[in-house]
Amino acid sequence: MTNQQKRFLKLITSVQDKYREAVYRAIRDQINYFADNYANGITVTDLPKLPLIKALRKIYEDAGVQNAVYVRQQIRRSLRKGFDSPTEKLQWMVNEYYRQNLLSQAVTPITNTTRKQIEQVLQQANAEGWGIKKTVQALKKTDITRARAELIVRTETMKAANAGAMLSAAELDIAVNKKWISANDNRTRRIPRDQYDHLHMNGREVGYNEGFVVPSTKTIDLMQYPGDPTASAGNVCNCRCTVAFVPLRDALGQPIPMSRVAPQAGNQFLRIATLAASFSISNMLISELISSIENDNF
Repeated sequence: MTNQQKRFLKLITSVQDKYREAVYRAIRDQINYFADNYANGITVTDLPKLPLIKALRKIYEDAGVQNAVYVRQQIRRSLRKGFDSPTEKLQWMVNEYYRQNLLSQAVTPITNTTRKQIEQVLQQANAEGWGIKKTVQALKKTDITRARAELIVRTETMKAANAGAMLSAAELDIAVNKKWISANDNRTRRIPRDQYDHLHMNGREVGYNEGFVVPSTKTIDLMQYPGDPTASAGNVCNCRCTVAFVPLRDALGQPIPMSRVAPQAGNQFLRIATLAASFSISNMLISELISSIENDNF
């Protein structure tokens, strides 16, 4: 395992340890809220999302920004060139990505799974003729949320860290290729043992705007980066892979601007980077304050 692989695993493990309980409590709160209000006729569509939103936002702010800063340093070293770009800009970009994607790609799917778990208990209660008291007790005793919380915090931390890396590369406006970096140990998924193969993805390079074609015995996913939320669950859940970047140079050895090889259209990371370039730090801080107030009132 390379130093980069070890550093990434250390990062995501550290973030997971910080927020595991917060994610668990957020899911547990959803079930307890339903159980406490079951007798009043609450439906499974009324589950609270705010605690989960806050927990996941902290994961994105922590893992996303840490990895974004690291990637910027690595690209700078490979080019032997400094970049005048404050960390506050990366923080704003990560939070903007979170704002645009977290509800649809994380909070809502997680909450929908919680609803299904509650519905399973209700179906059993109906089939066996349970009363309200026994149903509420069954809901509060179920502890499948502990394993779910572990899966969620692992997966979302990896997704946040790699999204931060993609944003960092976009923000520098230097043309790069993306390189898939696998964990490369006995746990790394591979064919024929698994349906998806990340072991043999290690070291594969594609352009920044291109997708990684991940081998599979089931479906072929075109992934923008490890943890891409548009990919199959089998490619994303519990993944520990990361993405690195290789700067491109012209015939004279000079870095090529990103705009020459990767148009903005269709690339959310480049669009966010362009938006960030037009903002002053004071505007970003105001935007962050407004976003924080909106989340607290969600």
